[in-house]
Amino acid sequence: MPPSPVLRTMLVCLCTAILPPALHAAEAGALLRAVAARYTSATDYTLRVHTKSGSTSFDITLAARRPRQFRAHQKSRTSDPFELLLIADAATVWGYQPRRRLYTRFGPEPGEERSELERLHHQYFGRFQSLDRRTTGASLAGQGSVRSGGQTIRCIRVRIEPTLGDGPEELWIDPNRHLVLKSVQRQKRPVPETGDIRTTTTWSECDLDAPVDPALFSFVPPSGARRTNALEIR
Repeated sequence: MPPSPVLRTMLVCLCTAILPPALHAAEAGALLRAVAARYTSATDYTLRVHTKSGSTSFDITLAARRPRQFRAHQKSRTSDPFELLLIADAATVWGYQPRRRLYTRFGPEPGEERSELERLHHQYFGRFQSLDRRTTGASLAGQGSVRSGGQTIRCIRVRIEPTLGDGPEELWIDPNRHLVLKSVQRQKRPVPETGDIRTTTTWSECDLDAPVDPALFSFVPPSGARRTNALEIR
């Protein structure tokens, strides 16, 4: 009989405390493979994310529905207001900035709005589908709690070294559902004397395979909105 979720978490935490580094890496690698499999098998999803990097802070809501329907709503939490809505399917991509009452509409060809939408979904979902293959090293780093989905989730912290030149990252993983609920990453600034950039991201909602309302992927320009050729992307 497999261990219960609570016992599984306790075992991983015990491994962190007493196992030598080589076994730490094996346990961390197994967890990363389970995460990659979970994200690869997902079809529809809804994510609510808060990310803070230096002086910038954003709330981001993402939704996806097969085949090839994507939505992203990005809103700043800083004194410099910014808000952007992006909606796309295989044929059309819409962009809308409510504060400026401007919108764009483009076809299936590559463009800035479609690229930004793909970047957001990759950063907060897609990259975890190959998590076990995009790291040069992984080790257990302890445990911690994250508030997600209205509950406090006990997570296993895994420290990874990405293969693409990014800085080291610590992922807080729900060991029962194999979901990434928090990320802490440090990257070098262009001028070393100014220190590192710390980016902290928390998934306050992470629903994989839950039904997604089809209405989220339709857009009708609001009355008074004006069409433009480009929107501000941050």
